[in-house]
Amino acid sequence: MKKWLVLILFLLLTPAFASAQSDTYIYGGSGVDTLGGVAVSSDGRILLTGYTESSDGTLEDRTKTGPAGWVLCIDHNGEVLWNFCRHYARYERMETPVFQPDGSATVVFWTEQGGIGRLELLSLSPEGQLLSITPLIEAADNMIHVRTCGFIPETGYVVQEMNKRTQSLRLMVFGLDGQYVCDLDHFDEDDPLSALFPNGTRVTLQDIEQNNGDVQVTFEADEPTGI
Repeated sequence: MKKWLVLILFLLLTPAFASAQSDTYIYGGSGVDTLGGVAVSSDGRILLTGYTESSDGTLEDRTKTGPAGWVLCIDHNGEVLWNFCRHYARYERMETPVFQPDGSATVVFWTEQGGIGRLELLSLSPEGQLLSITPLIEAADNMIHVRTCGFIPETGYVVQEMNKRTQSLRLMVFGLDGQYVCDLDHFDEDDPLSALFPNGTRVTLQDIEQNNGDVQVTFEADEPTGI
């Protein structure tokens, strides 16, 4: 069954529009395509991340077939600038897109096979070429699941590691370069963890009773403290 992704852009990125205007664009091909993450650059480029099984339609420049993590870059007119796909194992997706000051971008690549999960930080050029791959974490135990919880501007990434055998949760912070920074202490529903980072951003994490135990992540801009 053909499944397309429909994206609605509110074109407020350029001063040429005096009032809000919405346009609908279709991206994807004949396979299953999903996009979840989004980032906007200062020059109006839009980066979208997700998963694809297509190699036609707006992915006709793809040289391989099958499932892959997918990064799509479009301009503020909805035109496709480039696609980037990466296939490593059986299940995978791209998430947490971030534009860098030099025009490049970083995305987190999640992949899993046989229950073993892996996270990589990918750096992409402004033209969509792969610049570097930095492994964040690999769970060698199929009872341990990993995923990114969020991105802290000017600080880094929060990564969750869930051990289903011990029912324990580990939260780690990785810097903008993908290097491990620290663990965040254990927390539970009655005692949410709250940490203030040097750039003045406070991150609060709390267990919630949803989808068999998700983690709620809240980012708040606090007054810088100089710590």
